[in-house]
Amino acid sequence: MSYCRISEGDVYMYHDVMGGIVCCGCRFRGENGSVFFRRSEALAHLEFHIENGDSVPDRAIKRLKEEIAEIGDNVEDEEIYNALLDL
Repeated sequence: MSYCRISEGDVYMYHDVMGGIVCCGCRFRGENGSVFFRRSEALAHLEFHIENGDSVPDRAIKRLKEEIAEIGDNVEDEEIYNALLDL
């Protein structure tokens, strides 16, 4: 399930099945990352989008904060994600 979609604003961010949280088609790719293995990093990235004029639904910010409080900051193992990318 996505945190936010282009139809709701300017950003498409989702939890990838291989692990990590992806900011799909991110205009800041490389500057501020596009795959995150910590929810706090994904949250900071969404805030970066907002600071740079992009529209991000409040529920995306709220959901990440709730997940950090309830589940924790870590998403998935980065090594597993990178190994799957190499297949």
